[in-house]
Amino acid sequence: ICYSNGILYGFFSQYDANWNATITYMSYNPANGAVDSPWIKEDFLPVPYKVCTAGDYVCVTSSDYTNDGDVYAYDNSGKLVHCIPAGLNPIKVVSVADVKEKSPVYYVLNSGDWKTGNSSLTKYDSATGAVEQNFFESQNGRSLGNTANDIIVYGSKMYIAVAGESTIE
Repeated sequence: ICYSNGILYGFFSQYDANWNATITYMSYNPANGAVDSPWIKEDFLPVPYKVCTAGDYVCVTSSDYTNDGDVYAYDNSGKLVHCIPAGLNPIKVVSVADVKEKSPVYYVLNSGDWKTGNSSLTKYDSATGAVEQNFFESQNGRSLGNTANDIIVYGSKMYIAVAGESTIE
């Protein structure tokens, strides 16, 4: 579940007797009690891994635990705005204003496989559409490590919690 502009966004996923997933996207306005389901107003509904906010967008990360995933960024009306190719198990998205381009840059934290040391950071420039995988490694000359699980931007810095390494990068 996440919060954006006064609305809570989330999804509910369950399996039937044959292990077929049933996914419902819901939003809730706590001010008036209104429920909107599905809040995504597109024909294609991604299989969700996580839901989070980044800037003015509600982002659904999608992954199958084996292949690189994607991030689907929706505006508050439920319209798809960006589809960002990400790494393995994208877990959270943050946005940073690009002063030169006057458009946000999005960073996707990919948790990778548990205990394999392949967590990564994807950079997406919304002005140009350029995607750079393994951005942390290209900037620091080393891997992000094992099982990154959270990211925040505070002031001019980005902080990444890496559970398997017990570090904050």
